[in-house]
Amino acid sequence: MFKRKKLRQAICSALAIGLGMSLAGPALAEERTEYKFDPVIVTAMREESTDLKTPAYVNVYDQEKLKATGATNLLDALKYTEGITYDGYGIQGHLYSSMIAKVVIRGMDRGTVILLDGVPTNLSGYYSLERIPLSNIERVEVVKGASSVLYGTAAMGGVINIITKKQVENSIELEQGSFGVNRQTLSLQAGKLALTFGHSGTGDVGQISDPWSSTGLDRKYTAFRGDSRDFVRWSWAVSDKITFTHQHDVDDFKVDRLKEAGNALDEKIGQKETKDSMILRIKHGSWVSNLYNNTLVRGYMKYSPAGVKNTDTDTEFGTYGLDSQTNWATPFGQYVAGMAWQKDWFKCDDSMAPPATSSSYVSLKQRDFISLFGQVNHPLSAKTNLIVGARQEFVRQEGAKNYDEFCPQVQLITSINAEQSWYVNAGRAFRMPGLSDMYGSTWRKTANPDLAPEYGYNYEIGWKRVNDRSSLKVAVYRMDFTNYIQWKQVTTGNYLPYNTEFRNMGVEAGYEHMLSKRWTYTLGVSVSNPQEKAGDTDWKLSFARLQLTSGIRYACEKWAVNVSASYLGDRKDDLKPTLPVNAEIKYLATQDTELKLRMENVLDRNDIVSNGSSFYRALPRTYYFGVTQRF
Repeated sequence: MFKRKKLRQAICSALAIGLGMSLAGPALAEERTEYKFDPVIVTAMREESTDLKTPAYVNVYDQEKLKATGATNLLDALKYTEGITYDGYGIQGHLYSSMIAKVVIRGMDRGTVILLDGVPTNLSGYYSLERIPLSNIERVEVVKGASSVLYGTAAMGGVINIITKKQVENSIELEQGSFGVNRQTLSLQAGKLALTFGHSGTGDVGQISDPWSSTGLDRKYTAFRGDSRDFVRWSWAVSDKITFTHQHDVDDFKVDRLKEAGNALDEKIGQKETKDSMILRIKHGSWVSNLYNNTLVRGYMKYSPAGVKNTDTDTEFGTYGLDSQTNWATPFGQYVAGMAWQKDWFKCDDSMAPPATSSSYVSLKQRDFISLFGQVNHPLSAKTNLIVGARQEFVRQEGAKNYDEFCPQVQLITSINAEQSWYVNAGRAFRMPGLSDMYGSTWRKTANPDLAPEYGYNYEIGWKRVNDRSSLKVAVYRMDFTNYIQWKQVTTGNYLPYNTEFRNMGVEAGYEHMLSKRWTYTLGVSVSNPQEKAGDTDWKLSFARLQLTSGIRYACEKWAVNVSASYLGDRKDDLKPTLPVNAEIKYLATQDTELKLRMENVLDRNDIVSNGSSFYRALPRTYYFGVTQRF
């Protein structure tokens, strides 16, 4: 599939890692980054709490830990977290046609809420984590388990809160690597205005999928022909109480579909996506309110081998709304209360097929979510707290059924001693189908406004031990959901969503240990049995049963060496295990100049990273060299 020079690449990899370790070996100075094993967490409770006092399994990553994975975007970085994987198509998490890169938490690929500075940024199931550069992130908080009470209907499996920097370093970052990959980022801080500009591109990668179809003459595969991405983000601290943030992304890429017989061109595909996210945050007394807007516009075009356009579809997704909360304390406990309103909208226009030619054409669909939520954290004793919360959701839809849903949650956390605690957590979750699920991503797909919403329960019991040098977490959980939405092929090229049942029971554990001021390592394991069941059929495996993660970091004043690995085994459809391994070497040449060598897929494995109508493969071993200059 890919052209490789395996022997030379393997030798280069060994020499690069060996060189980095040998140079890092001498005692140079103290480690630059101070690890915090019991960080302050704001996502799980909608108020500040330490990990030991939080009744949920939480992973917290600062920017250094994210970059230590050797990833260039958040989507790639999170796959080295126990209990989290992603199912992606295309290169570097691209949205490819209507296929999306899915963040899978505990085997559930459609139940994650993505927050940007506490504000929901999901768009009909599209996460767009690959669009967020690590240089703009202060930290990321991953909360596993249902969080519908505090964050709404989509949070069935968990919440990922991306907390961005309020001030950026004046710096420029450059990177060049395999397959023509190049990245340039410029960050500027001008008073209360923070600006970041970025551009990246990829060259012609070639074949990325296995051939598919039932007959030899019709067997086809996908070849990635390159892309260009542009990014700008600016944040303006108008005052101590008002902040405005806007992020704008443009992604333009091309793929070819070729016939296996003779590698003959079957069709050319061009896709351009533009996404905007805006947040206006206002603080007034104990109240914090966020006005927000998210839009994604996708242009999708197909051409015949002769260059004749036969498809030209524009699809638009959007949300805008208000999220407002207040926190206060009484002798009885800590309180959180608030309200939220969000409007979802979806529009699809196909210029190659006028609306009059299709009875299933839907020009614009909208709906409203109105929510009231509250939570009380009541101390039962000096060591034990009871947390009770609830959310009432009102869903109002045009041309479809309305819903009024109540989601309660009960949590209990007990401090065993200064370093240990245990907790229990039980809650109901509810999620509406995406508008694109209900009405299709193009006019050709049959509208399905009666697709039932998903609902069910999460149960979890966990134990934590955290001190100055290590962190150990263990959780046992169970998930039971009805009307879980999946897609099936009904005719050639035509897929429709349908309701199934989903369940999963598993155990998850993560360990992080600072051996010395220079050496830190992490280990993670997730063993579960995610299953789905459609109608009267038997239960079947829906993702994978086993995940093992590990990482090791050496850091001193000038050198840092990081290696990250994630093993995914016992997968559905008897797919072979995957084992992505990334390595990174950084050298601080001067106080303001940093050099970096990254290697992805160090073992040069030909792993299948996703499967739908076809198998998509990981890129072979790749190399990237970068420099960061601060000024």
